[in-house]
Amino acid sequence: MGTVFVFEPDADYGRVDVIRKAGKMPVKGLKFVASVTGRWKVLKIVEFDQVEADLADRLDLVTGLDENAIVMGQAKVRKSSAYLAHTALVRIDVDVNADLDELRSQIEGASGSDEVDVVMGEFDMLAVVVADDEGTLGSRVVDIRRIEGVNRTVSLRVIDYVSTSEGAKNVEGDHYVDPFTDD
Repeated sequence: MGTVFVFEPDADYGRVDVIRKAGKMPVKGLKFVASVTGRWKVLKIVEFDQVEADLADRLDLVTGLDENAIVMGQAKVRKSSAYLAHTALVRIDVDVNADLDELRSQIEGASGSDEVDVVMGEFDMLAVVVADDEGTLGSRVVDIRRIEGVNRTVSLRVIDYVSTSEGAKNVEGDHYVDPFTDD
């Protein structure tokens, strides 16, 4: 079991709305799709069972691959009920000698969320930062940048999203969609 975070620079910002109107995810394993600010327009979170075949099948179905990061095992990002009004995803590069468990704990404290994953890919960690207002969201991102051992961050402000997480049902707006089914 694992999770891949797919960052797409050439995606269509309207993809989230297309999925919302369909009411379910278009691909097996797709759990979260967000339009985001910055260099990448869309982030997708895809779960897979086996690296050898299952991951390849999932990635073939997710178009526009640019960069991705993989978590082997159960990912925390977008699993919890911490769906608040304002969200950012933060890609984090850390010092090569950093204690990842200690760093993860500090980032969780600074971010307002326990959704922090150590990843394999173009960066070292991915964190979800949530808040009820823009000011708090910005402060939490800056707090992550100040942690010793964090070398660089890239923040992606979530503009809109759809998710199969139960936590998405508790947020104002139509953010919850059903998982993919064959029917």
